[in-house]
Amino acid sequence: MGRQATVLLIFLQIATIQPQTQRGDWDIQRFHVNTTVTCRYAITVITSHVFNRHDDSTEIDFHVKIPKNAFISKFRMTIDGKIYDGVVKPKEEARQQYITAVSRGQSGGLVSAVGRTLEDFKTSVSVAAYSKVTFELTYEELLQRRLGKYELLINAQPGQPVKDFKIDVSLYEKPGISFLKVEGSLASNDLASAITKSHADEKAWVNFYPTHNQQITCDGCAENGLSGDLKIIFDVERPHSKGDIREYGGFFVHYFAPTGLPRIPKNVVFIIDQSGSMAGKKIEQTRTALLKILGDLDGDDHFGLICFDDQISPWKRELLRATQQNLDNAKEFVRTITDRGGTDINAAVLEGVNMIKNSHKEGSASILILLTDGDPTSGETRPERIQSNVREAIGKRFPLYCLGFGFDVNFEFLQKMAQENSGVARRIYQDSDAALQLKGFYEEVAVPLLTSVQMNYSGAANLTQTSFSYYYNGSEIVVAGQITDINNFSTEVIGKSTDSKVTYSDVKPIDDDKLSAEMSGFENFLQRLWACLKVKQLLEKELVLTSDEKEAVKKEALDLSLKYSFVTPLTSMVVTRPEGEDSHVANKPKEGDTSGDDAGHSHDSGHVSDDWGFLEQFEDDVYAVEAFQKPDEADMDVEEEDEEGYDPVISFLKSRHSHDSVHVTTSDTIGSAYGQLLSVLLGFGVCLFVGLLIASILGFKGRKHSRPSHANHDNGDSPSINPGSCKNLGAEGVTYMDNSAATVERTHGQPDAQDIKEIDNHGCCQQQVGRDEGGEPDTDPAEREGAARGQPGPANSKGLCTGSC
Repeated sequence: MGRQATVLLIFLQIATIQPQTQRGDWDIQRFHVNTTVTCRYAITVITSHVFNRHDDSTEIDFHVKIPKNAFISKFRMTIDGKIYDGVVKPKEEARQQYITAVSRGQSGGLVSAVGRTLEDFKTSVSVAAYSKVTFELTYEELLQRRLGKYELLINAQPGQPVKDFKIDVSLYEKPGISFLKVEGSLASNDLASAITKSHADEKAWVNFYPTHNQQITCDGCAENGLSGDLKIIFDVERPHSKGDIREYGGFFVHYFAPTGLPRIPKNVVFIIDQSGSMAGKKIEQTRTALLKILGDLDGDDHFGLICFDDQISPWKRELLRATQQNLDNAKEFVRTITDRGGTDINAAVLEGVNMIKNSHKEGSASILILLTDGDPTSGETRPERIQSNVREAIGKRFPLYCLGFGFDVNFEFLQKMAQENSGVARRIYQDSDAALQLKGFYEEVAVPLLTSVQMNYSGAANLTQTSFSYYYNGSEIVVAGQITDINNFSTEVIGKSTDSKVTYSDVKPIDDDKLSAEMSGFENFLQRLWACLKVKQLLEKELVLTSDEKEAVKKEALDLSLKYSFVTPLTSMVVTRPEGEDSHVANKPKEGDTSGDDAGHSHDSGHVSDDWGFLEQFEDDVYAVEAFQKPDEADMDVEEEDEEGYDPVISFLKSRHSHDSVHVTTSDTIGSAYGQLLSVLLGFGVCLFVGLLIASILGFKGRKHSRPSHANHDNGDSPSINPGSCKNLGAEGVTYMDNSAATVERTHGQPDAQDIKEIDNHGCCQQQVGRDEGGEPDTDPAEREGAARGQPGPANSKGLCTGSC
């Protein structure tokens, strides 16, 4: 046994020794990030100038992170003086290029992975020996004011020390900049001397110029250079409570954040999921956050607590005033919250709505805050029905805020429910600071200053959202639009403050002649600001609409995205590359995706790994795979002619299926231990015989795997698989992958008995889950007992494999 293990180790090591071009074969000569912020609208350009010092053509990567609220608007590569521009297209149109590339096993798309605050943008291009390439990426975002400040986030991780490394940020705000701070990991002690900042009334500058030595000696830095964030935090002066209006090029933007208003007492109900999935750290962090939040309530606030699993457990049946005694009693209740049971979201939210309705006080602001980490599993479980029930119960009287804890939650369901009820949804990430995330969200809505805010304009058209349920302290209301009659342009803002109506009128727009100079190179930038805000709001609106209204809003958002070249969830950027190389496709992923939306599909790319290798699902049933268990070679036709590119796994499958039902795609982008092994052995001649002899002796015996889970595919019938398990024995037939990243796909019909028998005989699965004549799982006890002993299932099984592999 020990000798066999040793031989296998050598076998795999030989297979993986192949000459590969390393990142050290090319130099990033210049890495610049230039950001201009005007009217809170930030346009960032990242430029990377790379030289291939290798004596062969080399694939050079460009990988940057951008804020998740930003839209990519331009990408350009310049190679030997020739320019290759990215083109924004409707996602469905770009999808065909993606599928074509993936079907050939080639690099088919840029995966944009969503993290807490950033998304990845990745592409690569082949550059000739001793040649240069310049990458240029532009993205745009409207900064949001939270808790009295704006935050501009810039990430830099070039991947190696760079001689010419610069980050330049320029701010211009006509009302004046009230304060400016620089934070983030790139502002640490070791790098503090690389930062300079200056501030003069309406302008400010931040520059970050680290030396080559700083990039390799700073804390966390090494041969890969810097990797971290720079946060520019600032706010603007607000001399007028009526707000600030900027006008340029026929468009305007109105920033409304009045000061000096009294806070409105609030009625707040916290609806807390205590189902079994909240066990452990989640429930502990929730208790910690609630204890801190309760301590921040004001004496004239009223509050309620509702815990729910498959039962509803309110602390009290009515809202209580936030007296010290009531708060102390509530904290004792919070400390006893434990996980248990299912998840009845419908009943819990309706209980909260009734609690507010029965206890609402005039001159107060009511708020519902739901925290959950999973899907509804008890009571009413249909999301559409729950949304309808909640919408009817609230009746637009007050907002519902939905906090989704972790990634098991149906976040789109929470988004719809919140947006239908004048609220927002926010994801709480399962990190050590989850309690701070919860408390931070509460602080954003803790001090309402106005309710029922209506923004009215004359002499204007094409307005963004003009009605807002609440205005909170430290936030800001932003409206943009097109001026149709500058002489008759006027504004009026109406809202409620405690018991009285408040009106702000006659705010005049300011035509700022300095804008053109500050935003040189970015024509019609206020128009772009308007388009950016309009598209974001249309996408939110489209989420909750149905039928014809939904399609009309979707079309408007798509048309604007195409006109202004924004990469949004409706569009993709096709990155053109030199002749002979496939185009890349960049997508805007949805919140919660851990890898980018694959050019039109709503499901994530499937990543499955175990001790034997790594599997990546690119498109429906097309996969590429790295070294994992193969069928016994004794069952393969290994006496075929040893031609270049021959693979016994493909040969085996081709021998079992007609050629019109088997499609083979080979990827040259994912390494393969087995494929590399064959290349080496073919080169050495006699070693081929030795290698196959070793493989036949070892037999690649498998280990146990659990039953493969079903991925949430659009077609509903393509299960996710584990390497070494039966591959896609479902409605689409049998799919089997080999170590050379080849994909063999059965595209027509159900697997027949011979399919399953052969798969079973070749070590794929020793158990079968049968299907009865109606297509339902065959749960015959005798068969289950046989399966438990590792015996084969029924020969006529059309189900999925499970058990030993």
